[in-house]
Amino acid sequence: MECPSARTCFTFTDPVEACLRLLLLSSLGSDARNLAFFPEEGELSDYCNGDRLKRIHAALPQGAAALTCTLFFDEINRDEKGFNTGDGAIVVGGFFRARARESTDAKVSFGTFPKVRFPPCNRGMDKVRLFMKALRHSQLEAIYRCFSRFNERGGAVVMLQTGTPLYLARAVILAIYADFLAAAKTTLTGSGCVQCFVQKELMNADNGNAAREPRTRRAMNKRKRVLLAMSTTGSTACKENAVKKARRAGVNLQVENGMQGAVNDPN
Repeated sequence: MECPSARTCFTFTDPVEACLRLLLLSSLGSDARNLAFFPEEGELSDYCNGDRLKRIHAALPQGAAALTCTLFFDEINRDEKGFNTGDGAIVVGGFFRARARESTDAKVSFGTFPKVRFPPCNRGMDKVRLFMKALRHSQLEAIYRCFSRFNERGGAVVMLQTGTPLYLARAVILAIYADFLAAAKTTLTGSGCVQCFVQKELMNADNGNAAREPRTRRAMNKRKRVLLAMSTTGSTACKENAVKKARRAGVNLQVENGMQGAVNDPN
């Protein structure tokens, strides 16, 4: 490290609490026309339309709602000239309608990932890259744990600004948005596709079943188990072959995805 340190601190606002503040304190939350907690029939133009929110609510107690949100990860400028940059995180209330989500009152920055600086001669070292990936996903795990903690407590009953009480049984991440670089950091897929298992070199061709298989948590876990078993057979050739296949498929064998959670976790 350029400035050796025994500890790296990641300070951030609980994104679930930030969503509750947006709901209970922002000017958008005072108008019932801006809010959509329950599934609605209509064109697939908003989070409240379609089957996804229906599946979420089918798992909730009758009359309960979900505190939905989306997360954005992207690089931000810390000064006016853009010389000091960092990776930031923003949460947007998914319970706001699409027209309301365009407002700055529907979103809030809840943290910036701290930088650990290494001299240029060390940045390409395998152990440095592994450390940076493990560090990032320990930070993502801390963010994800905020949602798990809210859900394990059984949610919360809130009084909306409109005067209506509402039981929010779960906090749910509807989607995570990022550009390719930030998406690769979050998904641990390297240069592979973040949505399927096609490698970078084949993205301009018809890839058949590989392009049709979504990169779900279950599919990622299955591939990782197979490749880890192959890499631990004791044969050097098998280990090298497993590492190559993992790299091509965008499956990291060393670092656990901090946003993954359990296979049956609805977050």
